[in-house]
Amino acid sequence: MQQQSSSKIRVYLVEDQTLLRETLGTMLRAEPELEVVGEAQDAERGLQELETLEADAVLMDILLPGMDGIEATRLLKEQHPDLAVVVLTSYQGEYFEAAIGAGATGYIMKSCKSEQLVQAVRLACQGHLLIDPAITRGLARELTQLRQAHRALLLTPRHVEIIKLVASGRRYKEIASTLFTSERTVHREIRTIFDRLGVNDAAHAVSQAYKMGLI
Repeated sequence: MQQQSSSKIRVYLVEDQTLLRETLGTMLRAEPELEVVGEAQDAERGLQELETLEADAVLMDILLPGMDGIEATRLLKEQHPDLAVVVLTSYQGEYFEAAIGAGATGYIMKSCKSEQLVQAVRLACQGHLLIDPAITRGLARELTQLRQAHRALLLTPRHVEIIKLVASGRRYKEIASTLFTSERTVHREIRTIFDRLGVNDAAHAVSQAYKMGLI
């Protein structure tokens, strides 16, 4: 199922919504470099037809009647490793990991622009992964939240107590007196807090602690 160097990119559609499938077909056929070689409203028919059809890329919906698009992608990649599968979905992050894990070489929202979809198909056929910007923004937020949660776990109850005192405006000497410890120890603990929160000063440490819900 590899694309011939002088031919168009041959695309197969798997989408259960008739109107959307027809719209996608019309849009793709308008692209000079693409050729729609077939379409199906369910994964089973798609898998069967792709046994005999020559295709370079498949646009795969996720929620389909019967077999879902994730399982269909996995089976397609097992049977045709060189076939590019671009997942086209309405779900931003819910199925992203499963789709990529199954072998998808693209994850695009149905709300994307036509040129974005064509680019995803083109890049997928070249072996590159294209992820919809809406997905990458969501993933970036999730990663930031995970990092913050991880940093919060690194802080001991004593660290949290100290950062609360810093946030209240206490000086290091006052913090030492409140905690019945030495000022040197407070300096050392605060430096540890800075390192674990990934900051360089007290103001940013307090700001980060607020973001994490620690104070």
